[in-house]
Amino acid sequence: MKKNILIIPSLVLCSFIVSPLLGCEEPGKQNEYHPIQTTGEVDLTQYPFLENLLEVLPEPQASVKEEQPDIMQQSVMMPTEAKDLDLMTKIFDGLASKGICSYITNIKSYLQKGTYDATNIEYLDMLHAAIREAIKKDDLDSLTTILALCRSTDEYKAKIRINDDVAKTAYNFLISDANTVKYDLSVQLANKKIEESDQQYRLEYNQKTEAFTKALVQLITTHRQGMTNISDNFNISQAREIDRVQAPILNLGALSKPTRKDVEEFMTAHPVKTKENTIAQEIDSIDVRLNFLTSMGNLPKIENPAILQLTDK
Repeated sequence: MKKNILIIPSLVLCSFIVSPLLGCEEPGKQNEYHPIQTTGEVDLTQYPFLENLLEVLPEPQASVKEEQPDIMQQSVMMPTEAKDLDLMTKIFDGLASKGICSYITNIKSYLQKGTYDATNIEYLDMLHAAIREAIKKDDLDSLTTILALCRSTDEYKAKIRINDDVAKTAYNFLISDANTVKYDLSVQLANKKIEESDQQYRLEYNQKTEAFTKALVQLITTHRQGMTNISDNFNISQAREIDRVQAPILNLGALSKPTRKDVEEFMTAHPVKTKENTIAQEIDSIDVRLNFLTSMGNLPKIENPAILQLTDK
């Protein structure tokens, strides 16, 4: 009995020593805990206070499988095997069970660092304890962070499930009056941002479509005028060549009626090989295709409800 009495003050003193040394948070503080990672065996002679601490920690016991109604309906079987924890995890678990450390910060650390063992019921018990602690402290941020971390990797998504009772308790906490007010405010903010995004994309769509249509019409108009100029230039050039060659004889025929028949026969016997203006023939079909492109560019605008409301007033 005397030995136990002496150990208890030692434990109190040890908690204040271990807390800053191991990164445990003091009661009332959150999000400051950074568990120390260790590998292999720890030489307890280097840490004499740990020997006393281990004496008062509860002995490992076989975990009792929590009652899980309709377990076969779970998409993943929850762990039922209790595996040995490494020394530091065991220490932090013991400290958290006594309120010296926080289950919340411990679980956050395990999930963030990937050391959470989804096949070990010991970790599931700590996860349940962290969720209950967050609910007890009315710590909505920590609860939502833990839930998000449980879905942060493919492995976690596939393996981590929580007890139905814990889930129900968490759900009731999330939909409590105070948290529902917070949720509704978040919904309002999300709706506002979506509405703003909707207005912005409509505005950008209309601006881009209008600019595209104007550019396309201008390009088509310029192209059509260029085709017409080419066709006209070809006709003029060909007419000039014909006139240059035939003009002297034709002029003679015009001045002497008796020679006109001879001139016509001569021209027939010595024709100028003209070319058909295929560009002129193609312009009509080109116009059809270009008009189609113009209609493609003239896309229907998405009406802006905000603008319509202003114009209706």
